[in-house]
Amino acid sequence: MKTLQAVSKFDNIHKWLEMAPKMAYPSSVAFCAWMNTLAMKLTGTKPVNFKKKIPGGKMVSMPRRDVMVYLSYMVTISETMAKSPKNSWTFLTQFKILKEFNIDLHYMAEKF
Repeated sequence: MKTLQAVSKFDNIHKWLEMAPKMAYPSSVAFCAWMNTLAMKLTGTKPVNFKKKIPGGKMVSMPRRDVMVYLSYMVTISETMAKSPKNSWTFLTQFKILKEFNIDLHYMAEKF
């Protein structure tokens, strides 16, 4: 498990911020689904319209500070993807699921 010091030296965030907005639609959906799943596991919080129990429950061994750092990275990457001119999440209906993933990720991060 990484410590906060190792997480704060996470240099791939810049690569993700550059690469994520350029991903194809299927890759964006898979990546956002993965970030939402990870956020659920890290926080124990479910998205607004998610009625089922979280499979396996919450990860209990990770310190709150580390979880907050990971959540901030995921939200930042998701926002970068949403604001990309290539994606136009706000205008095209095909991006509805990505917008919902983004809203859910924000909700879980804020509720934590």
